[in-house]
Amino acid sequence: MHTIATAAAAVGRNKNAILREIKAGKISVTKDENGEWQIDPAELHRIYPP
Repeated sequence: MHTIATAAAAVGRNKNAILREIKAGKISVTKDENGEWQIDPAELHRIYPP
């Protein structure tokens, strides 16, 4: 699972680009026990192919 920062680094984008996709409903996220968003790598790479 990726945080927003690690997801951005994994696809070569900035955190704002990832946040825009989340807010637009294009990337689904879950929250962990600390309340941080977690992004499944498969979900991330569906929008940003490796």
